[in-house]
Amino acid sequence: MFSSTKNRKQTADFVGIVSAIVCLVHCLAGPIILGTSAHLHEHSHFFLDPAWNYLFLGFGFAAVLFSTKHTKSKFLRYSLWTTYAALALAVIFETYADYLHYVVYAASVGLIIAHIVNLRKHFS
Repeated sequence: MFSSTKNRKQTADFVGIVSAIVCLVHCLAGPIILGTSAHLHEHSHFFLDPAWNYLFLGFGFAAVLFSTKHTKSKFLRYSLWTTYAALALAVIFETYADYLHYVVYAASVGLIIAHIVNLRKHFS
C-alpha cells in the first residue's frame, strides 16, 4: 500500500479530502438535525458530539503533514497549512463567536481544494 513516496502522498491527499468532506458534512448536518428533530432537545445525538471535531482535526493534521512533507510547491505547502490552521483555530474557538462556524465551512472547502490541487500535481 505504501510502496513509494508518491503513493504515500496520494494516500495522504485522499485521506485529507475525505476527512475534510466528512467534517464539512458533520458541521452542516448538525444544525439541520437540531432544527428538524424535536426529540433531540431531550436526547443527545451521537453524531453531534463535539469530540468528532477533534477527531477530524487529528486526521486533517496527519493528512496535511504527510501531504506537505515532500511537496515541492511552497504555495501548496502554505495553502494546506494555512487552511488547516484556520480550521483548527475556528473549531477550537467556535463557541466564542458565531461567525467562526462560517470560517470552519470555508476552511474545510479550502482544504478539500488544496488537497485536490496537490493530488492533481502528483498525477501530472
